[in-house]
Amino acid sequence: MINLSEIIKRKGFIETVCQGIYACIGISLSKISILCWNIRGYEINLSVGLGGRNIFFQSNKGAISIDKNSSVGFGVRLSAGFGGKIDISENVAIFDYTIIDIHSKLTVGKNTLIAPFCYITDYDHVIKDKSRPIIEQGYVSKPIIIGTNVWLGTHVVILKGVRIGDNSIIGAGSIVTSDIPPNSLAAGVPAKVVKKI
Repeated sequence: MINLSEIIKRKGFIETVCQGIYACIGISLSKISILCWNIRGYEINLSVGLGGRNIFFQSNKGAISIDKNSSVGFGVRLSAGFGGKIDISENVAIFDYTIIDIHSKLTVGKNTLIAPFCYITDYDHVIKDKSRPIIEQGYVSKPIIIGTNVWLGTHVVILKGVRIGDNSIIGAGSIVTSDIPPNSLAAGVPAKVVKKI
């Protein structure tokens, strides 16, 4: 059991009170932020922890869904444009400055860790006509599935149409261009299975 008088003796009364207020304000601001996102049509469970300075964009209501006990770090960008859908299961941790940009669909299984500075996108530019600028040729997109209990190391890039199997680890700095089977450690550019785990 926490002995408040001992804490006050060690830290001092003012410091203890201030820390308590900061903790309450932080929790309240996170909940208020979630309520504001939900009013705008997002589906974010109230138990989700949100870091500051996040950017969320969806072209349709309910296109971004974050299930219970998940966390979204500081400066994370979630974009579900052009009818895209982002579905994040329970107990998923998305760390700081990760960018998820989806035009089709992204599914993230429960208990998954996405380290800082990852980039996940399910679309690419069409390049068919050399006489036209690439920017005018449109996009091609394919859904991405990230399984349950997956760990993406820092600076991992996941490209369109990829399926990462359950219980897999993707090493830091890898670029995933094709499917990774379950229970695998994959690394490299492009990512290849290094060993089964």
